[in-house]
Amino acid sequence: RVLDMEEISEDTLGEGKMNLRPPSSELSSGPPGEQSRRGYPKSLPYIVLNECCERFSYYGLRAILALYMKNSLGFKEDTATAVFHTFVFAAYFMPLFGGILADSYWGKYKTILRISLIYCAGGGLLSITAIRAVNHGHWWGLAISLLLISVGTGGIKPCVSAFLGDQFGTGQQKQFDNVFFIFYFAINLGS
Repeated sequence: RVLDMEEISEDTLGEGKMNLRPPSSELSSGPPGEQSRRGYPKSLPYIVLNECCERFSYYGLRAILALYMKNSLGFKEDTATAVFHTFVFAAYFMPLFGGILADSYWGKYKTILRISLIYCAGGGLLSITAIRAVNHGHWWGLAISLLLISVGTGGIKPCVSAFLGDQFGTGQQKQFDNVFFIFYFAINLGS
């Protein structure tokens, strides 16, 4: 929900900082999802694991992409470098569209789910086109798969942290802090 300028008041501004949570009247008294025995939402391991695997996939691909293009597909070094940087740019530009989809059309959960499937399709296509008998050294499989992967990584990037935060209700600040520590640890572990 976007706050109108009239709604920004002393209640939403505290000590010169903007409070990004909605007013307390809009928060439920309990967490949105089912709770585990320790008081954490049951969905947390899936969200954290998904982000860890996504980062592992993205950075694993980045590490060998230029070498793959040069050694397996026969790209010149300049071309491989240009394609690599175009892919990285697209991956960091696509969060604009992922945020628009999540905020205006699908919501965070459906955006993460649908765009993760696009991401998986890109990774699968890249794996298939890496088989020489299938690809014969053509660049089209690489181009399509990198497009799908950049849409996938960029599309879920703006949603996952916010979706994780949505799993908590009021009175769960300690769990909230602990889970975000684990979440960012998982991101760095995957990277």
